[in-house]
Amino acid sequence: MTDPINAQAQPSQKDYLQVIAEVSQTINSILDLDQLLTRVSELIRTEFNIPYVHIFLKQYVPHTLAYQAGSGARAKTYQEHQIAFNIDAPQGLITLAARTGKPQLVNDVSTDPRPLPNPITGVKKGSELALPLIFGGKILGVLDLQSESVNAFSAAEIAVFETLSANVAVAVRNASLYRSEVWRTKNSEKFRETAELLSQSIPLEDFFNASLDNILELLPGEAGSIWLYPSEDFSAEAPAQDHLFLTAMKTPEREWVPDFQKELAPGDAWFYPKNKPEGTIIRKPGDLEDPLQDTLNLPANFSGIATAITVARRDVGMLVLHEGTPGRYGPESEGICATFAGYLGSAIEKERLDQETQAQTYYTSVMLQVAMATRNLTDANSLLRISGEFILSLIGGASVALILKDAETDEYQLQATLGEGTATCSLDEPCTISDTNLLEQTLQSGKAAAMPASCCSPDIARNLVLSPQDTILLFPLIAHERQIGLLLHTSKEAYIPREPELILGTQRFALLQGIAQQTAVSLQNIELIQAKRAEAVTSNIMLQITNLFIASKDLQETLGEITRLLQEYTNAEEVALIRFDPMDEQAALRFIATKQGKYSYDFENNVALSRLLPALEGLEQAGHLILSGDLLAKSGYTTSLTDPTVKGVSSLCLPLSVPGEVHGLLVAVEADRPGRSQRMELLKAASLQIASGIQNYITQTVQHKQTLIDRELQLARQIQKTFLPDKLPKLPGYDVAAEWQTARQVGGDFYDVFELSPGRFGLTIADVSDKGLAASLYMTVSRTLIRARALENESPAVTLEKVNHILQLDSSDGFFVTVFYAIVDLDSGKVTYCIAGHNPPYWLRREHGEVQPLNKGGIALGMMDPIHLDDQELLLAPGDGLVMYTDGITETFSPEGEAFGEVRLKARLESLLGETARGIIEGIGLTLNEFRAGSALDDDYTLLVLRRE
Repeated sequence: MTDPINAQAQPSQKDYLQVIAEVSQTINSILDLDQLLTRVSELIRTEFNIPYVHIFLKQYVPHTLAYQAGSGARAKTYQEHQIAFNIDAPQGLITLAARTGKPQLVNDVSTDPRPLPNPITGVKKGSELALPLIFGGKILGVLDLQSESVNAFSAAEIAVFETLSANVAVAVRNASLYRSEVWRTKNSEKFRETAELLSQSIPLEDFFNASLDNILELLPGEAGSIWLYPSEDFSAEAPAQDHLFLTAMKTPEREWVPDFQKELAPGDAWFYPKNKPEGTIIRKPGDLEDPLQDTLNLPANFSGIATAITVARRDVGMLVLHEGTPGRYGPESEGICATFAGYLGSAIEKERLDQETQAQTYYTSVMLQVAMATRNLTDANSLLRISGEFILSLIGGASVALILKDAETDEYQLQATLGEGTATCSLDEPCTISDTNLLEQTLQSGKAAAMPASCCSPDIARNLVLSPQDTILLFPLIAHERQIGLLLHTSKEAYIPREPELILGTQRFALLQGIAQQTAVSLQNIELIQAKRAEAVTSNIMLQITNLFIASKDLQETLGEITRLLQEYTNAEEVALIRFDPMDEQAALRFIATKQGKYSYDFENNVALSRLLPALEGLEQAGHLILSGDLLAKSGYTTSLTDPTVKGVSSLCLPLSVPGEVHGLLVAVEADRPGRSQRMELLKAASLQIASGIQNYITQTVQHKQTLIDRELQLARQIQKTFLPDKLPKLPGYDVAAEWQTARQVGGDFYDVFELSPGRFGLTIADVSDKGLAASLYMTVSRTLIRARALENESPAVTLEKVNHILQLDSSDGFFVTVFYAIVDLDSGKVTYCIAGHNPPYWLRREHGEVQPLNKGGIALGMMDPIHLDDQELLLAPGDGLVMYTDGITETFSPEGEAFGEVRLKARLESLLGETARGIIEGIGLTLNEFRAGSALDDDYTLLVLRRE
């Protein structure tokens, strides 16, 4: 290039100042970083006739200068080879410019050792000028200009390019800020999407895949994968208990992933060292090998980041990302991975709880079926036939047997067997077992045991036709602390020394143990019936009622079954359950069982409660009543009995009540016959049991619902807090503090303090028109919109008008939000603000010794569209402050119902004029607590205080 100073008379000479102005105007109008850099390089090449223009940006995590954009013949090759230089490299004008912060010029690179050869061709030829891109004292990158001519750059041109590089640095800074905000907004959207998926009932595999898709949209990666430890069915001694298994994997550019299984032992990979990782691991050069490196065709210096997935402080797996280029992950990546790992942990825990619920439901159903199928049996052979069929069909195995212990002789007898290939299905003559040591040890321990058939008594092996390697499981049969015997289960699978739960698996073990428990109860019932049938009827019925309440989670089904049982055991003409609330005027017949076998479950027939007064008067004091005639027919529930053989009937009435609660009435209509006192005792015990079962069910239902609500609200509060500033930024020359309190676990108040540009900060405080979960969701949307629009550097009024428009596009349920938004110029103290329906803040004027409320503003956001808002201004002098608050402050109530109000707030602020921002907040909080006198908050409240020092 020629010297522009010495060639002013030549027609080709350009006005460089005009060119710089044109270039600066062009590049400062572009916010997309890639587009900006491409445009800058092209403008410099064309306007200044420089053959090779390259722009390198500083990468902080790998500490390199990486090629970002360029113009000229070498640009495409630089891009394809991803040219980058270590900032600390001793040779090279580009890195030297970055380290010194000064332009570096060599007009003949062939004679100077400092410049590097061309990284592609290896040739050193021509001239090179490297100019640092500096903003705010920080190196952002380097503008590198090269020419194949010697002495291509003059001193005058260097000054021109220095000016141009300063303008480019400003544009790069603005574009970087814009890109960062777009990226943060995208982060928020992906976090919200993932959190919403977490609340939906989708398969865990789909949630894994969606989470990997979302994180790969936020962070660079060739692949994302999820590795989990095995389920809790594995014992601590199992070889694979501490291994990681590949559970899910996604790549951003292809849907298909090779079908392979991966298993890792401790020390097999960089992200699974022998000591289990805590938190996040970022791969370093020289780390352990990687199980996916060959599959993904990654170079040796690839990047990797792994975050532990935890549930209830217990590691359950790892979230891992792979990227082909080095140094791609840093602190921001750690935060994003930690957030997604938290979502994955919550999903895994939710899946576990769902599976437990399903398993419990299945278990309850089976136990109810077993209880119902065995309730009326009178001998052990029939019991084993029914229980054994359940066991063999649901759990599998070769055979089942009952071994009973004689209470008088302590002998063990093989009482009954069931299974293909056994010697008999029923032993008419019980077989006395000779070797009983293992049986006695198992029964005394009260715990299930496993053993090979070779260790059991020959009497058992012979009758069950067992091979020495067959597996035997023994379950003690204990009811009410009485040792009855053992339930024996066999399988043809070779015995492995493990706990019974590991041999069968958790669910099958629980089923078999539950059936054993029910078998023990049934055996005790059989013994009671055989030994003392008449005297044990009441105990037997109570036991069955208890089992039904324990085994069934369906109260209506249980009450219906109990009604039928009571009719059968009392032989009454009718047994009915009547439900009512003493505060109501109606009584409903819910269940009735008749002698003719007409069972009505969930039957609904309301009559006036006054028609039952004959049965209710004096019932509480007496505990029961016997009324002549058919109370059910007299009250209008049923028609009169038509059986001509029934001569004279009475109604036995008992309350269904527990202390402080009355749930209804148990009525048995029976013919007059002997033995009524015994039947009344049975019904008394049954009524108490039914009332207790109803009360327990109601209590458990309320507790379960409250637990679910508390869990959901806790999750919502955790999510909501992520949208509030974790830590307030430092404002040079200013003191800022905030306080956020919710009346419930989540709320609608929020605040924000954020940097708009150097020396300018935005402050926001807002209040959504409700409390609770719905308000918290509306709050997160409003906060995100305000911050996103505010960063466009428009006035507060314009910003809030645009936010209002967006809120109106998707307005629902009548929500709106009041907002105060201010922009503070730190140097001048000028505050430009806009009020949208919010409580006007107070201006604390130290020099004047007064507290002045700001003027009221316009309408709240989200109520109508369009709206017009106005900007207002004030000037904070040193010592002045601005107190922003929500109406939860002034609407705090005393125990007498009096509001705190603006007068008290203003008076308290006058006493706090000289305090720090935190001192003002604490002073107001102390006054509010004294005013409330310990009562709960009536509304959310938030305080944000800014004070100029």
